Amino acid sequence: MNTTGQVLRCLIAACLVAATACTSDSAVEDGAESTLTPPEGDPVLGHRIAEGVVLDGKLWLRGGSGIYPESTGGLVSFALSDWSRHIEFGSGVIDVERSRETLWVLHHSSFNPRAIALTALRSGGSQEIGRFNAPRNDLPIALLINKGNPIVLSQRAVRTWIPEMMTWRVTRLSGPLQSTLGFAVNSSVGMPVSGGAIYVGFDAGEWGGGMQRIDLETGRVRKVEKADNSRRYFYGGPLQGSLDPVTGIIPDRTQTDCVLASIGLVHLGISSGRIVRVCDTEVSVAFENAEEVDFPGGKYLVSEAFFGLAPASEAGYWAVGITGLYQFTDNTSAPVKRDLPRLMPMERIYLSRDFSDAIILRTNINAAVSTSGYTPLVVPLDTE
Repeated sequence: MNTTGQVLRCLIAACLVAATACTSDSAVEDGAESTLTPPEGDPVLGHRIAEGVVLDGKLWLRGGSGIYPESTGGLVSFALSDWSRHIEFGSGVIDVERSRETLWVLHHSSFNPRAIALTALRSGGSQEIGRFNAPRNDLPIALLINKGNPIVLSQRAVRTWIPEMMTWRVTRLSGPLQSTLGFAVNSSVGMPVSGGAIYVGFDAGEWGGGMQRIDLETGRVRKVEKADNSRRYFYGGPLQGSLDPVTGIIPDRTQTDCVLASIGLVHLGISSGRIVRVCDTEVSVAFENAEEVDFPGGKYLVSEAFFGLAPASEAGYWAVGITGLYQFTDNTSAPVKRDLPRLMPMERIYLSRDFSDAIILRTNINAAVSTSGYTPLVVPLDTE
């Protein structure tokens, strides 16, 4: 039996024998020796690292509460040469995005929490580009870059920065952004290479989450969903809002009008997940590691949960599964599976630089909504 099958079967057995014995430990070990004292967490980031970007010889890490939609935290940079640490923002950072040689930062103003600012960080320094006032019922959710132009998605609008006019173009949304059951703890946002749409995925743990599509020009909001009529999955599938939490969204660079989304849940000993491709509102399974298992009442597919995606060079990307890390080079070849390397404490956080093409970090950002516990965060070193 392969390693994945053993892990999935162990999870199932734990549930069937004694559901109360299931723990919050991830099936993917962080590899740290048990004799090491766990670090207290970075003074700014804590243990809940929400995002990482490599730019200008530095690793930039954003902290987050994991509470949708106000998942704000600090922004800290670490020099890759000597690991020297610098606090860029102590708090109030909503999201960061990379565009060529610029790191865009969406954050609250230190003087007015309702004032939202967009700052560009470059090797020559920082520059505030623009700002706007956010009403209490229209808080920002995410920052995206479309053809070099920053876009801010909020609960009720899309704001596109128009550099020629030094102002925001505001497009109101046709409906609310919310999961199928009306709430979520984490959210993921992404858009295809061609632009034109924004996809929002919701993670409400055992209560599912689902996905919505926003038309960038009109603001029209539509649900993205596909149920499995054969009912062969133990949970949901392929993308059923009431059962499937969406844990990550990235552009599909092999099909420029599409995105890829990860789905993952470990609940009461059962693992469920896959990677799906979404084109407009059409959903198909891009990758799945599933096994048919006998349950009382019939045979069902139990599939590996995925807790995040990260774009890599060319058409490649990384996927974080509960049994290891998957590295995809395109949409036709089988992925290369890598065991999680041993993560060592450095400046109060766990990480590994054993891979030549990515930094692996430890975070508990998913722990609030899944018994996956600590799941790794992959930060590719080359995403161009």
